[in-house]
Amino acid sequence: MKSSPGKQLLFLLTIPVWIFIFQPIDAAPYRLDYHVDENFSGEELSIDSLIRLGQTYLYTNPEKSRVTARNALQMANQNEDYLWQVRALNLLGSLHEVQSTHDSALFYFFNAQNLANLLDNAEQMGNSFNNIGVTYWSIGNYKDALINFFQALEHYEKSGQEGSRANVMNNIGLIYADLENYETALDYYRLSLSVYQNLGDSIKMGAAITNKGTALLNLNHIDSAMHYLYKSMEIKELTNDLYGQSISLEGIGNAWLKQQNYDKAIYYFERGKNITQQIGFHYGKASALLGIANASLEQDNTGSALEYAEEALQIAQQTTNVKMQYKAHNIISRTYDNTGNYKESLEHYRSYNELKNEAINKNRLHQVYNLEMQHAAEKNLKEIERQEMLLSRKNTMLVFTSVGFLAILTIIFLLYRLHINKLRQKQRSKLAEANLKLTEERTRSALEAEIAERKRLGFELHDGVGPLLSLAKLNVSALIKKDQLSQERKSIILKNTEKTINEVLREMKQISNNMAPLMLLEKGFEEAIRDLAYKLDQSSSYKVSLEIIGLNGRMEPYIEHALFRSMQELLNNVLRHAKGTEINIQVIKTTEDLTIMVEDNGKGFESNLIQKKKGIGLKSAVSRIEGLNGDFFIDSVKDRGTIVSIIIPLAQPKEN
Repeated sequence: MKSSPGKQLLFLLTIPVWIFIFQPIDAAPYRLDYHVDENFSGEELSIDSLIRLGQTYLYTNPEKSRVTARNALQMANQNEDYLWQVRALNLLGSLHEVQSTHDSALFYFFNAQNLANLLDNAEQMGNSFNNIGVTYWSIGNYKDALINFFQALEHYEKSGQEGSRANVMNNIGLIYADLENYETALDYYRLSLSVYQNLGDSIKMGAAITNKGTALLNLNHIDSAMHYLYKSMEIKELTNDLYGQSISLEGIGNAWLKQQNYDKAIYYFERGKNITQQIGFHYGKASALLGIANASLEQDNTGSALEYAEEALQIAQQTTNVKMQYKAHNIISRTYDNTGNYKESLEHYRSYNELKNEAINKNRLHQVYNLEMQHAAEKNLKEIERQEMLLSRKNTMLVFTSVGFLAILTIIFLLYRLHINKLRQKQRSKLAEANLKLTEERTRSALEAEIAERKRLGFELHDGVGPLLSLAKLNVSALIKKDQLSQERKSIILKNTEKTINEVLREMKQISNNMAPLMLLEKGFEEAIRDLAYKLDQSSSYKVSLEIIGLNGRMEPYIEHALFRSMQELLNNVLRHAKGTEINIQVIKTTEDLTIMVEDNGKGFESNLIQKKKGIGLKSAVSRIEGLNGDFFIDSVKDRGTIVSIIIPLAQPKEN
């Protein structure tokens, strides 16, 4: 997870400044000096302008950034411009990363990576690996983050992107700073800063200088740290980099805190907090609040310390930031200890220890170090092989040495492969057991869904069709038993009977349509979902938008039926529970899979309540999707809406 100043969310500009790419907050996006009328129409701007506008509003007006990004993506889809689709998807992913919805961020980044791979564009592949690495790091997955960063370096080397390579080296330095290996972090910062200086890029120099100052501060080189932090603050004020300013201000506040000048420390923490509130940077606000709490505690102002620390804890819990949570518990524990409330102090100290043990994974640290050693060894091996090839031309004896060396490597490799195969065999056995359990659970869910569906159908027949048929029967019985009825009375009874039968037919048609909609049967899933979205948009208080990409032609009937019924359940849940105003539906089909996203701006709910929120209808939808070997994801944050993602594989999985 994220930690001290200079180690926040990463948003890198890894391509030229007019193209948005995910960038670290302490190296905030380059703000171009151009004016755009805020009452713009997406049709009046080019894709380039929309991307720039979305980048500009990313940290200050996320909703406006979302609108421009969607307009850019829609325009790129209409023009079948895959390169701009990649950039628009990266912008949408960055927006979700800023708002701490990491699953959605990864969804967009992986889609961008797939398109970049189809384009065989090394630069864009580097951007995608970098963005994915950033997101993994922001959730504390250091190993996968570092793997993606090394992949990004290789692609940038192929495409000759020196500035982008420097950005990735800066990111790797931030990982080591997060692991408290500040000497190694400084090495990476120096490498990236050297490249920025050669390129004359003062904007990114400001970010690297901030990180360098923060690392020096953690190494207790306070005077040097203050010099670099104030210098970075000057650069970021010139470029109006609000995110970068908040990071520099927090670093300066920590420097004054170390020098026991608590009034100045609080002054800079307050300035940083005000900026984070202005741009909606929740993690930065929590970090600044903890800085103020620390300074207040050192001044024996326990009331203020407790107030600020508890507010920071609340933000950390809302954003599920484990590291920030245990830091807040630590300060609260110390504050209660100072006031003599040892019971509360002990409770928060226990929470601090539990969360800290969860956050610090020793195996993960070793994996990170071993991974870098492996990466360095691979580069050294390539260099050694190159030198041996040159020397072999001068001395034939080296050829035999090389052959022997390769033979040894081959034996080691074979032994290694044998070991790996054994491990894979064990993994396959475990996977087979897991699949068996999953199949049993899916079967049970399918049976429960089928029983619920039959009950619902029974209720509809009993409550809707049954009374109407009984009424028709009574009318017919009256005609049969009462021959003395007048012709006029018989005519009335017959007309009522006809009306009742018509109602029976309408009820049956409605039930039949719910079970297998006529539009779905005749025209397929695409037209059926368009018809459903249109009806919702016309008949409810929601504004419904629908975007369909790549869905050309019909699919297998059972797939279309399962998807449509699942969509009905999802939209029914939104109408009943979300209490919002907008529903955005997106359907994307590629050669490998079909992805459906349903997003609303309703009240949402806490992530730990997702399982409790699954009623019969939602369980039925999940069962249908899993029956197609698909994945069903629910991403929701209280008061910030809900995103449901469905991914159905269309291609057969490859054998390992």
